[in-house]
Amino acid sequence: MTRFLTDVRIAALLEIVWNRDHCGAVALLADMDAEQWGEDERASRYLHGRRSFGLCVNAIVHYDGEAPSADLKKLASDVLTAEDWRALGQGG
Repeated sequence: MTRFLTDVRIAALLEIVWNRDHCGAVALLADMDAEQWGEDERASRYLHGRRSFGLCVNAIVHYDGEAPSADLKKLASDVLTAEDWRALGQGG
C-alpha cells in the first residue's frame, strides 16, 4: 500500500492548519487523489471544496484508511466543529 501521508505532506498539512487554509486543504486532497487514481481525479477538488475545513483536514489525516499517529488524530480532532462531528456521525 502506498503511503500517501508523507513527511512532506504532513509538513504542508501543519502549515495549512496553522493558517486555516481551506483552499490549501482542498488542493492537498486533490493532489493525493491524482496520485492514487490518476490526473483525471484532480477534478475531485470541486467535491472536496464543498467540505468544511475540519472535514478536509480529517480526510487528509485518514486518507485511504491509513492509521494516523496520535498527534495527527489530535490535529484533526482539534479543527473539527460540532457540525463536523455530526456529519462524521452520519457517515459524512
